[in-house]
Amino acid sequence: MFVARSGCGTLGGFLEHKSQPVVKALGVGSPACTPADPSSGPQVFDAGEVFGIMQVEEVEEEEEEEEEAAQDVRKRQPNPGSELCCKVIVTRESGLQAADPNSIFLIDHAWTCRVEHARQQLLQVPGLLHRMANLMGVEFHGELPSAEAVGLVLEEMWKFNQTYQLAHGTAEEKMPVWYIMDEFGSRIQHADVPSFATAPFFYMPQQVAYTLLWPLRDLDTGEEVTRDFAYGETDPLMRKCMLLPWAPADMLDLNSCTPEPPAEHYQAILKENKEKLPLAISPVVYPDNHIFKVYTDMQQVVSSLTHPRFTLTQSEADADILFNFSHFKDYRKLSQERPGVLLNQFPCENLLTVKDCLASIARRAGGPEGPPWLPRTFNLRTELPQFVSYFQQRERGPSSVSACSSMSTHCGNCGAGAKPWAPNVTASLVDCRSSPLQHSLLGSGKPLLISQALPSNSSSLAGPQLQKRCGLPSSATGGEDNHWICKPWNLARSLDTHVTKNLHSIIRHRESTPKVVSKYIESPVLFLREDVGKVKFDIRYIVLLRSVKPLRLFVYDVFWLRFSNRAFALSDLDDYEKHFTVMNYNPDVVLKQVGPEEAVGQIHVEASADPDPAPPTVPPGRTGPLGLSWELPPEFLLWKAIVGTAMMSRAGFCVVSGRPPHDALCLR
Repeated sequence: MFVARSGCGTLGGFLEHKSQPVVKALGVGSPACTPADPSSGPQVFDAGEVFGIMQVEEVEEEEEEEEEAAQDVRKRQPNPGSELCCKVIVTRESGLQAADPNSIFLIDHAWTCRVEHARQQLLQVPGLLHRMANLMGVEFHGELPSAEAVGLVLEEMWKFNQTYQLAHGTAEEKMPVWYIMDEFGSRIQHADVPSFATAPFFYMPQQVAYTLLWPLRDLDTGEEVTRDFAYGETDPLMRKCMLLPWAPADMLDLNSCTPEPPAEHYQAILKENKEKLPLAISPVVYPDNHIFKVYTDMQQVVSSLTHPRFTLTQSEADADILFNFSHFKDYRKLSQERPGVLLNQFPCENLLTVKDCLASIARRAGGPEGPPWLPRTFNLRTELPQFVSYFQQRERGPSSVSACSSMSTHCGNCGAGAKPWAPNVTASLVDCRSSPLQHSLLGSGKPLLISQALPSNSSSLAGPQLQKRCGLPSSATGGEDNHWICKPWNLARSLDTHVTKNLHSIIRHRESTPKVVSKYIESPVLFLREDVGKVKFDIRYIVLLRSVKPLRLFVYDVFWLRFSNRAFALSDLDDYEKHFTVMNYNPDVVLKQVGPEEAVGQIHVEASADPDPAPPTVPPGRTGPLGLSWELPPEFLLWKAIVGTAMMSRAGFCVVSGRPPHDALCLR
């Protein structure tokens, strides 16, 4: 997607024709009708008759000689050169009246794109880089795009970006769109008490978006046009964080600890999801020769379910098993009317499958900083100040990163100094080898523990020889690394997921959709692909959760490795094929997957190069997310869930014991 336009004009008949409901919903006064043809958009770009752009000198004139470092900082500022700030003011002698229906304006957009396409467009679209560099105050000389100029624009764009998303279409079509207003709109400055308001406006007949601009009060000539860059946020601390791209602030003294939210937090989520919890019932015991009738809305199940113990039915009322794709909510009714029916979902399973819930409930196993199997994660909706503080601490250096006062110094990888966080925390997975595998829709695969999917000497994957061959640092994180990955709460397939080390980018991504931000694994164990080089990979498991009290968990013995398509490096963070492993949804990219036999064989080859493998020292269950303590009643034993989970291994050493964290498998 690429749109480049320019112009600002009165709204007039453009909205009168078809868009009056939108205007009313935004709280904008009723526009006057003009003879313009609404189907062709704004006809007259007449903002120059009402507004003007003025340069204001903010500081004293600079010295003639300037240090090189200071020059570099100045080049990155929105208005480099003579330290001039551009502002928009009202120039019409009669001023502007908020009640005047002609005081509503359309602002054009200079650039519209999705984040993953931004670099490519700056390099390939003629004139775009030059225009954006001028708009953002980035120095750019010459005709051909330079990597340095592109990088500076991609860094500065978060001070100018705005966003919207479509309400209809496919998941891909509903991904957030980012846009930069034209030179007029981008010069409107922030004010806590603004004189104007803005809102994106998508005009369906043209399939084009504009920005509406309207006054919130009467203005005299010479008064400044301002808007609130943190519109809608009233909490002072949260506003301070949201305004950091334009108003830098030191937040190092803020406590960055993120304890688990109170019970009311989960009650609110349950209410929002509209789930009705089941009544207490006794499990139904079926005879060994019972043929289960399965009702499903998933074509994959229809095509693949061939085991003689199952038969498909078109009648939901006759089914013994409901295998639903959509979110099932009325567990109470099901427990009352059909207590013997088995379902492929658990009540409240979003506590594990939705990223913000997983991050919060995981703190039961690891305290305020989370467990070792989940990279440090913050909920950007509720924990933005804590994240900003933590980011700035890491940016300052290891000595600035303060651990939570209540946290014991211990390593979750090797167990050195480990202490339980709470007496009710369940910290082990069930050893499924001692239990017969129940009949399930997964087939008759041999049950495995997650930690047994790798060979017994796989601890050497993180050994020094492999690190050296992979070009990885010899310490786990180095302390200062600040690469992070932003993820939507409840989307899969890596949609709207971004890797960045730009704090401004992370803060602004919060405005599009609800997101978490997790520490990016900057030193992953790499896999040697002969055709590409050393690439990122993850291990994909299919897990059957049979019950939570007691915890009964089965892992399908068919697992596989998924790979990136380009050699790993902490560069080109917007290169999907370098930093992501999910390739099976895009027909235009190479998909490489490796099954269990080949994977184990290759891992043995890699591990054999390490002359000093460390023996396993950690009980297998201690790293499992499904080992979290759930406060669920016994009747929940009737439900089952099949979950796909991906693990990625981090290379490095335990900071407490000095041993390689052989099982440092992090949940992606």
